[in-house]
Amino acid sequence: MPTRYWAINAEKHFIYFLDCESIHEAERAAGLSPGVVGHGAVDWRIACVVDDFGMFVPPEQQSYVMINGRLFAGNMLLYGVNEAGETIDLDNVDSLRPVFLHGREEVEAVIQQGLVKRPALSINDETIWQWPEPRPEGL
Repeated sequence: MPTRYWAINAEKHFIYFLDCESIHEAERAAGLSPGVVGHGAVDWRIACVVDDFGMFVPPEQQSYVMINGRLFAGNMLLYGVNEAGETIDLDNVDSLRPVFLHGREEVEAVIQQGLVKRPALSINDETIWQWPEPRPEGL
């Protein structure tokens, strides 16, 4: 039985639903490459899949989505999760209110306004990368 997912096309600024047999099928349908993705949470009931390296794409070549005070790079797949962490149908995403952004200037503006934190990667409390720097060696 298919599961209901939602996909966000960051470049074209639209959200659409997908009924897919597996999360990998849904990832491909959303324009993501299974195996090169990261999973995260949008809120307590909605999880997401994004391109693992989307934040490292030069800002002028990337589109972004701001949801619930978090910045995501590129296309996204959204799916529902229950209390046990199992994937369930995501019937609607009306509460999310995504804000679509493109390029360095628009992202810098929402960071400066305090609407999102600057994306960064830290190891042992040492920041080794922050947006919009290029991808660090070894990643």
